[in-house]
Amino acid sequence: MPGIRVRISGVTIWMYTPDHNPPHVHVLADGLRAKIRIRDGVIIKGRIRVGTYAKVRVWLKENRDMLLARWEELNQ
Repeated sequence: MPGIRVRISGVTIWMYTPDHNPPHVHVLADGLRAKIRIRDGVIIKGRIRVGTYAKVRVWLKENRDMLLARWEELNQ
């Protein structure tokens, strides 16, 4: 069950609850999926297009503190 779900410029980003470490988000865009670590924006599984990855990294950077706090709430 998604704990957070957002859609930005055709990119769906969500966080499951509960989920395993490290804290990460799931990304779906253009039929491609990836798991991306919240702390540093590194892809830990899957692949997405370069332009999509750039958008997601910007969004993660802008929302990192909120996402990490929410991860802690959802995974206690």
